[in-house]
Amino acid sequence: MSAEDSVPPDTIATLRIDLLDSDPPIWREIEVPVSMTLKELHAVVQAAMESEDAHLLISPERSGSAGVVWGAAVAAESRST
Repeated sequence: MSAEDSVPPDTIATLRIDLLDSDPPIWREIEVPVSMTLKELHAVVQAAMESEDAHLLISPERSGSAGVVWGAAVAAESRST
């Protein structure tokens, strides 16, 4: 990523979190700063999903899509500011 492509640290990303294979669908939409650390994001996701951190909710074969969603949200938000 070049300096021209960097995202300002005060940019807010909107993330949709889906609990896979739930019926009815369980999901949350949250807004977080892109400057947030992974540890902080983990805490926010746990709180949003009302989880007690007892289970790993992201499977290895599906975890790649989370980066795509994050990147798309950041790119969309940075274009609008």
